Amino acid sequence: MQKILWLLTVITIPLLMISEFRFASIPLTHISLLILGALNFKSLFKIKVGNMEKSIYYVFLFFIIISLLDLTRSLRPTGDFFYEFKLILLLITIKLYSFFIFKYGINFFLKWLILSSGLILTALIFRSLFIYNASFFVVDAEQVSESGKNQLSFYLALTTPFVVWFFKNFKMNLIWKIIAAASLIIHLFSAIYVQSKGIILATLGSYFITFLFYSSKKLRLGSILKIGIALLIPVYLIVSSEYIDLSGFETELTDLLNQNTASSNSATERLNFINRSWGYFLDNPFIGIGTNNFGAIEEKATHNNYLQIMSENGLLGFIIFIIFLYYIHLYLLKLKSPEPIYFMAVNSFWALTIYLFVINGFFNAITVIILSIVIYFEKSSKCINHSKKDLLILKLKK
Repeated sequence: MQKILWLLTVITIPLLMISEFRFASIPLTHISLLILGALNFKSLFKIKVGNMEKSIYYVFLFFIIISLLDLTRSLRPTGDFFYEFKLILLLITIKLYSFFIFKYGINFFLKWLILSSGLILTALIFRSLFIYNASFFVVDAEQVSESGKNQLSFYLALTTPFVVWFFKNFKMNLIWKIIAAASLIIHLFSAIYVQSKGIILATLGSYFITFLFYSSKKLRLGSILKIGIALLIPVYLIVSSEYIDLSGFETELTDLLNQNTASSNSATERLNFINRSWGYFLDNPFIGIGTNNFGAIEEKATHNNYLQIMSENGLLGFIIFIIFLYYIHLYLLKLKSPEPIYFMAVNSFWALTIYLFVINGFFNAITVIILSIVIYFEKSSKCINHSKKDLLILKLKK
């Protein structure tokens, strides 16, 4: 029963990006996870908390406390605890994910996530291409629009490294090698089809940082060729498709490289958000205008997590957040390892860190998965320091 609940949790992770699968604003994924957590309530408190895990708890608790104080500010309806409830739920799910990834093994987690993600993306691609005849990746179930594009792009940027490292380094039988290769092609196809500048920025930036600062080995020619071949297939399929039109996206990229924002409505809007966020910060530099108040004033998000924290929580919130990210960076350097799970954790963490420049997504369900992978690596690398009693609890189930 418990393993079935964990399987249900893992295979529904790709549905986090689709609003129809959130009941009372709680994702279906988390509902099954919370039930599983309730069945393991005692075991959850028997494991020692690691240094990195503590820092993650502290930053979430800080924003819970500061957002509770912000309830007294006039723009947020007094007694509206939805944001605090969401933060507490995400904090709990980080603990649950890291615990169950360790309990059932990273291979189990990655295999079923990669399989389910590939299948769901395939279904969405089929609907976009052959039902909607859309030139871009459509997520909304009711209309051909860019609604949900940012969430899908964010999801792809953070999970594609899982597929890449799993395909490249994890031991698999022939069937799973074929599944992993097919899933990699589907994820790369989706990453191009969604036409997001954020994915390009996060992907290139995170791989560059991973190999520059965390790897003592140079990327081998064979590995480059494997990834290159996997990338050529979706590129060919997209270029040869009569439905997909990348001309608008190419223009956006060209304008971005030429620093020409005049012809891009998206770039102009984001530039306005930068100016407004900076203005709110200068008006209230120490404590900001209050959690979620940017959205209350502008009726839109900043599309930049760092700017949102700076404008809403001032220097106090911004410094805490930057220290948290910097601490994880230093700790990952300290835990340097040749294991593929290490590079997966580093790669995904930096994809998250970079993508936060173009999305409001840190306190988002998919970031919980990334932080849980980082915690998992910390726990597995420090397993030798646990007592025999702890080792019995932490032992992976085969």
